Amino acid sequence: MNKIHLIAIFALAVRLFSSFILPDPGKDYYWEYGELAKNLLNGNGYSLFRIDEQIIEHHYTPGVKPFISAYMPPGYVAFLLPFMLLDNFDLRNWLIYTAQIIISLMTLYLIYFFTKKLFGENPALIASFLFALIPEFIIGSLSFTPTVLYQLLTLLILYVLSFRSEFRKADLAVGLLFSLVIYMRSEAVVFLGAVSLMLFLMKKYRSAIFIPLFVLLTLAPWSIRNYYAFHQFVPLTTSYGLNLYRGNNKSELGYWGNPALLKEIRDYKNYDFELNMSRIYVREVGEYYSAHPASAVINVGAKFFYFWYFYPNYSKVNNVAYLAPAILILFLFIYGAFASYSWGRYGWFYLFFISSTVIAMSFMPLPRYQTMMKTAMLPFCGFAAYNLFVLLNKKKTVAKT
Repeated sequence: MNKIHLIAIFALAVRLFSSFILPDPGKDYYWEYGELAKNLLNGNGYSLFRIDEQIIEHHYTPGVKPFISAYMPPGYVAFLLPFMLLDNFDLRNWLIYTAQIIISLMTLYLIYFFTKKLFGENPALIASFLFALIPEFIIGSLSFTPTVLYQLLTLLILYVLSFRSEFRKADLAVGLLFSLVIYMRSEAVVFLGAVSLMLFLMKKYRSAIFIPLFVLLTLAPWSIRNYYAFHQFVPLTTSYGLNLYRGNNKSELGYWGNPALLKEIRDYKNYDFELNMSRIYVREVGEYYSAHPASAVINVGAKFFYFWYFYPNYSKVNNVAYLAPAILILFLFIYGAFASYSWGRYGWFYLFFISSTVIAMSFMPLPRYQTMMKTAMLPFCGFAAYNLFVLLNKKKTVAKT
């Protein structure tokens, strides 16, 4: 049997085994995505937040209509929606796990074929094996977030951009993939902007105009819906202010706000609750930067470190099982990226890493953001690991002679 198929079988076995021990297969909670889906299915439309006894609540409650929402883009909500029709929580969750594991295996094969074209067979096998084995990739495939979809879609974007000449409709494919990934995670628009700018600098003017214009048209239904819902222009989401505040405040990363601030948010109970909440948080960020400019700059540097290394305020990643593989991946990536440096060949990768870093430094460096980027690091890790293996073997051979 082909080695890559063996690695895929191993990845499948590890993920199936982990599905029995990591998540709770009987739970009925899928973060805000699932609550949005529940409200949709129960006639509340695309809605999420409500005020319950002076608490900002987002869990679905029968008979209660929350405020309209654009807090999350609708991509992953649409993915969950068919599963939410099932009342049996165990069956529903196993089906979601199964779908996401299949997507994860598709990503594994893409990593293999991508790395093989860039660096050869052996680095491709190593990169695929790392994806199959590393805990954060396993957990990502079993979390109720768009992580696995984001990983697959961004790798496909990089693949098409890297081998544009092999695709008859490369610009159309890139535009469609960008639309899908922005519907999953709206911050991907930063990467779209970087790609468009790079195409313009490469004097590929037609592509630089067509791709963002296509994405704009495919995102238009969501933007139009938001305009009619909020009577204001909301192109992507209403979570911008909160995400910005959680990464830029005088207290600590991840902070949700002091009691007075949260009371101000709760006291506003109009239909555009989310927009007002976002405005309040943006105001607080502006005041923070005005009053504490030095602290704000240091905070940005800290977020860079947390994004590329680890986030100390997140207890789930502060253990050896998570940190040891993460450090290994980072070491291999740095070595591989420097040893293979070529802007002409790998420039789209570098652009993706820069865009991902800018997003984390601007907002908040949650570990899953690193995991979503890290799949694109694996080809360089595979190259580095194989290179080191060859170098060590040469040294052994020389020593014996």
